[in-house]
Amino acid sequence: MNQDKYIPDNVFRHEFPADLGRIETPLRVLNLNPNRELIVNAVWDTGASYSSVAPWVVKRLELPADGKALSIGVGGPIDGSISICFAFPGNSRYAALVEASWLPDVKGVPDFIIGLDIILMGEMVLRPKGDKSELLFTFDTSRFIDFEGDDSVTTMRKMTVFHEKLRQTWAKFNRK
Repeated sequence: MNQDKYIPDNVFRHEFPADLGRIETPLRVLNLNPNRELIVNAVWDTGASYSSVAPWVVKRLELPADGKALSIGVGGPIDGSISICFAFPGNSRYAALVEASWLPDVKGVPDFIIGLDIILMGEMVLRPKGDKSELLFTFDTSRFIDFEGDDSVTTMRKMTVFHEKLRQTWAKFNRK
């Protein structure tokens, strides 16, 4: 069966130049209080354990600083802050509730980094497509919030699972 003929609504598909060097797609970031959203450029980074957001996005969406973060990068440890937001990979209807650390405020830093905390909630496939490459990301509908299809009970259950995941992460972090 030709996979291009039918793509289910829970699959995000994005083509990009094969020689691009990184996978960059649109991403909708949402803060419900106040109700603000923004479409930004996001880099899919399988080397990043957690997602990160640029300070200008935090400021524009009025994302609260919900805590302190310590990131370990190639340059060593970096102290920073974290914010919680909804992230819609590919500007889709499916969102993950994400605790994103703030990226350094320097030129060339992406608007958002989609880390393994989001990627591992779905299924990511990269494949060649002629002179291009293609990203297919399937949203696990039992984990991602469907803003068009989930009722309030289902949405709250998924958010509770997210908060439990955060609690476990912080417990692990605080033991070190």
